[in-house]
Amino acid sequence: AECQRRHWREGHKEECRRLQAERAAAAGPGDGDITAASAAAAAAAAPAPA
Repeated sequence: AECQRRHWREGHKEECRRLQAERAAAAGPGDGDITAASAAAAAAAAPAPA
């Protein structure tokens, strides 16, 4: 688990953030609506890896 956390910290964050935003968008409004909006905003603000 620690190796996964390290991998995530070392540059995988942008990809995870995009996947999170995509899942949130697919889920639509609901309990996590505020979280979904902020995740989508963070994903939009994050530069996409080449």
